[in-house]
Amino acid sequence: MSENIRRETQDRIAVLLEDAGYDKPWLVTSRSKNWREHEDGSVTFEIERHGGTVLGSVYAEIHRFRYADGNIDWDTRGRRQVLPKNASVTMADCQRVAAEYRVALDKGELPVGTRRAKKDGQLIISLTAITQAVFGAAPKQTMEARRARLRDAFEREGLLGSAGGGSS
Repeated sequence: MSENIRRETQDRIAVLLEDAGYDKPWLVTSRSKNWREHEDGSVTFEIERHGGTVLGSVYAEIHRFRYADGNIDWDTRGRRQVLPKNASVTMADCQRVAAEYRVALDKGELPVGTRRAKKDGQLIISLTAITQAVFGAAPKQTMEARRARLRDAFEREGLLGSAGGGSS
């Protein structure tokens, strides 16, 4: 397919997509790849849509488009992982961290930034700071789940509540 014909086809496709209610049709044609002209006169191509709200930003949805006889249709053909996923954090990982913090608390060596004292002398442990320091940054839902597992492990270790202080 010549570049001129491809550009003309892209322009017609962008108009059809806009009429069909497709979000940002100009992005479809500018990000398209794998153009193929078929014997029946139809044209197919694909795009990758990144950062879908359900799939997360490590996946791209692959959409396949077919243009024939002045009409266009498309469907989702799957997905492709474009970035490595965050490492998993198990309850065993959280229990190990809680045990390490128990030892550090007993020695009075809690890392700076993970604790603070209230006026009444109660120790406050920052699970948010610990989660980020130990397991690294992650999307919001991943961080919330990790923090919940860590809170459970710290409670089991007696580091939260009246035995070991509060949390934030």
